[in-house]
Amino acid sequence: MLDLIIKSPEDIAAERLAGARANASLRRGVFADRVADAGHITDGEAEAWAGGTAIPEWVSDAIDGAIATGAIEAGARRSVRIAVLAQERIRRTDRLIPVLAEAAGLTEAQVDALFGIGP
Repeated sequence: MLDLIIKSPEDIAAERLAGARANASLRRGVFADRVADAGHITDGEAEAWAGGTAIPEWVSDAIDGAIATGAIEAGARRSVRIAVLAQERIRRTDRLIPVLAEAAGLTEAQVDALFGIGP
């Protein structure tokens, strides 16, 4: 016997969004450019971050804030900062993305837009 599963348009949309988020990633330079365009970092910070030579103040402050609240362990500060500088691709599902979003007051839709997800 075959069970037929009928999904609502909302369920289908939610599944597509989850799939898009799971697969979304940008090169560090592209992500830096987009967050600069959105006004979260300066052009100079974007250029330095794209080159892997400096962490923007917004990102550094967000990391320190997450450590202060316990969202990131204090002992992980250096490894998180190194990852921010060294990782070639920023994934939508990266554990730091919600930290950055909260620090900037971004909605999920705004974060999705940074990654090219959505309408």
